[in-house]
Amino acid sequence: MKHQKGQSLVFLLGFTAALIGAMLLVFNTGQVTADKERLVNAADAAAYSGAIWEARSLNFQSYMNRAIVANEVAIAQSVSLRSWVDYVRSSLNNVNLILRFVPYLGQVTTALANASTQLHRGTQTFLKPAEQVISVINTALSGAETTVHFATVLAAKSIAEETLRANNPANQPTRATTIAFFVTNNRAWLNFTRNFSGNDRARLKDVVVRSRDGFTADRGHGLDMIVVELQKRGGTQLFGFDTWRGVDTMSLHTPDFFFDFDESVPIGFGSAQNGPQDVNIGQVQRSDYGDSRRDNPRATRAAIVQHNTGGRRASGYRGLPATRDISNPQRQDDRSLDFVVEVERGRNTLATSDRALGVEGARLYSGGNASQRPALHNDKLYAISTAQVYFMRPVGRADGRREFPSLYNPYWQVRLAPVSRSSRLAAAIDKRLVDPYVLIE
Repeated sequence: MKHQKGQSLVFLLGFTAALIGAMLLVFNTGQVTADKERLVNAADAAAYSGAIWEARSLNFQSYMNRAIVANEVAIAQSVSLRSWVDYVRSSLNNVNLILRFVPYLGQVTTALANASTQLHRGTQTFLKPAEQVISVINTALSGAETTVHFATVLAAKSIAEETLRANNPANQPTRATTIAFFVTNNRAWLNFTRNFSGNDRARLKDVVVRSRDGFTADRGHGLDMIVVELQKRGGTQLFGFDTWRGVDTMSLHTPDFFFDFDESVPIGFGSAQNGPQDVNIGQVQRSDYGDSRRDNPRATRAAIVQHNTGGRRASGYRGLPATRDISNPQRQDDRSLDFVVEVERGRNTLATSDRALGVEGARLYSGGNASQRPALHNDKLYAISTAQVYFMRPVGRADGRREFPSLYNPYWQVRLAPVSRSSRLAAAIDKRLVDPYVLIE
């Protein structure tokens, strides 16, 4: 027994060493797992932040488009008001030509005719410059759309990287993020929408024309007096993409041999325009102006002749501005936009045993055979994430109809999405690795 003294110490030391090794393994595994989870959260936050900026940019452009539509309708309303006031002035002056010799009544019609003339002069003086100012504002709104669109290219990337470092200064975007994903993210962004100008403004024109109020689109009514009718007709139209024109008429209608009421005497007519296009009879034949051409053709022609010779044209209107919209608005599908980010973190920033003890794990054991140093590719942790920008109304439409993505409603939102096969493949190729998730898809 005397010669066996101290033999258990050898086993105890071996057991202690194995226990320490197991503890280090468990500790390192837990630390790496925790840091990996933090890195995944950081990648999610970065991708989400970049996509949020893209969604806000799309919503901003949507608000600009809505403002442009509202301003165009305001210009149309102003032209309509100028045309209507011109019609009122013409009607009262024509009536006064007949009634001004009637005692007492003539004094009233003369006063009304003079007042309408002053009103006409005032509205022309004030509204024409106002239309020009609104048109200039629309041009500025169009420029703001373009500026924000192209600024988003660098802004989204910068915000994503700032978010990474805000989570942990040790987080860094990978080379795939700064090169491959930067290219794919921006290519997707630049191809998602496009600028509609020139003859491509038909969609904007359609939205504007449909947005006109009742007074602008059709300001007609009638008075049936059994043997005769008074038919008031009028409306304002957008010719091409660069000219608003309004016409208002009133005519006396009498029955013919077939008891159909036809225009007999034009009573009043007026017109207004803002834009460069010339007004001619041929264009009148292709226009309705709230059924004025159909029901009051003589008065309509008189309004156009008066317009061409009376200086009622304004030239401050710049036409429908260029706007941005989904690249192919005719497609009826739920398109989305992906923003991909990959982040890395060096092993020397992980709170593992070798860093905590201040020595390399290999030195803890003789020859380094039992080292608990984490086995990481290139001594780094990696995480990749995708956020998706998509279009969805917060509340369904009242008419129950499905609404497809566009830049006329600011309903762009963001959600995290599965990383695509192509993104995983690009990240793996950059590290010269084989991603098992790519292989099993």
